[in-house]
Amino acid sequence: RPETEKIFSESAKKSGSEIFFADQNYLCIPGENSVKPGGRRFVIKILSEQREISGFIPLGGDYQAKNLQTLFQVCECLKNTFKLDERAITDGISKVTENTGLMGRWQILRRRPLVICDTGHNREGLEYVISQISVLNVSRIHFVLGFVSDKDLSLILPLFPVNAQYYFTKASVPRALDEKVLQNEASLYGLKGKCYNSVKDAFGTALSNAAPSDLVFVGGSNFIVAEVL
Repeated sequence: RPETEKIFSESAKKSGSEIFFADQNYLCIPGENSVKPGGRRFVIKILSEQREISGFIPLGGDYQAKNLQTLFQVCECLKNTFKLDERAITDGISKVTENTGLMGRWQILRRRPLVICDTGHNREGLEYVISQISVLNVSRIHFVLGFVSDKDLSLILPLFPVNAQYYFTKASVPRALDEKVLQNEASLYGLKGKCYNSVKDAFGTALSNAAPSDLVFVGGSNFIVAEVL
């Protein structure tokens, strides 16, 4: 972001380090369908060379476009140290979940109703997620939500739409925020729903209430998503 670019540049200068801003060198254009099982296509534009690299990523989140730009910039910086070619990079991207076991990032769990989980839990991550949800062609949205107790909800809850059904719950970890506290906080922002003392009950009720054309979204913390997976 422009307001932080100067800070990073000054820090790099003090330490005698080179600095690269990926978005000045690469532009990622993700494919349109973010709910297609398995992932989505992408195109990376190399701005200095006026050419493109296409590939496939098994992670459907819109925010992955920023990650891909960063990845290609890192690979460019490392190519004089390691043997890296574009085919190896795109092959690695296409197998990222297979090779790492990564789960819970815009993961499609079911189709009818559409069920998506995402572990985004800070304001910046949730902005991407909720923006992506807002353009989905669904009839109604059911949010299964829980957070940790040290989360500043005043920065997060205003992001969520008021015209959705909420299922407030907590994960089975000591850091989990009590679901009744979450419900009370959410009501200050017009978010309405019932409390459930387990993720299993909240998720099960959401599935029961959802029509085939609805969306059930599970998120708020890594712990909530983990209990569904």
